[in-house]
Order: sequence, then C-alpha cells, then structure tokens
Amino acid sequence: MSQDHDDGLRYVFAQLKALVNDLPQVAYERDVERFHELIAELVALGFKADRFRIDTDKDMFLPVAVSNSLTGQKIYHKHHQVHHGVFARQVKALFTYFELTQSASHVSVFLPRSDGQ
Repeated sequence: MSQDHDDGLRYVFAQLKALVNDLPQVAYERDVERFHELIAELVALGFKADRFRIDTDKDMFLPVAVSNSLTGQKIYHKHHQVHHGVFARQVKALFTYFELTQSASHVSVFLPRSDGQ
C-alpha cells in the first residue's frame, strides 16, 4: 500500500480512538458532521463505512429550550442533538469495524477485555 494510504489509515485511526476515548455526553450536529468526515475518509480509502452514518432524519432532533405549561408554547434550540446513545454506539461500532479490517501490520488495537484483564 502507498504511504499516503497508510498515513490516511493512521489519521482516521487516531481520530476514532480519540473520539471513543472522549465521547461527548451530548452529541450535536457538528459532532455528527465531524464523524461523517471520518467516514468519508474511510470510504475514500476503500472501506465500506457508509453504513455507520447517523441518519439525521431519524436520529437527530431539536431539543426544547423553553416550555410554557400554561400556553403550551415551546421554543426549541437552534442546533440539533443526537438521540441518547446513538452517537456513541455508531462511533464504537465504526471503531470496531475499522479494527477488525486491519491486519496487525497496519494498526494494533487492544480493547479492554470484559473479564478485567
């Protein structure tokens, strides 16, 4: 593989690992855009990573900023959020997919084992 390809793999791996290690409590549309940029990088490198995209119609919403219980009027935030757990699940799934597709000569990943070892 070319040096550019390997560098691209290292870049995406580093970004995904950083994201997995520092997942936001609440993910906003900008977080999703950045995640989709990483997916685009992987697709450009030949991976079938599009299936990990977050569906903005199904998985994102405008949260209520202010609600008046007397009038029923609601004012919504300007920025979309991702439904709880969806962002973290997709990021972790993409990281695992990426890990499983790489041979040991390209990327070494050691995830914590569930048995505490």
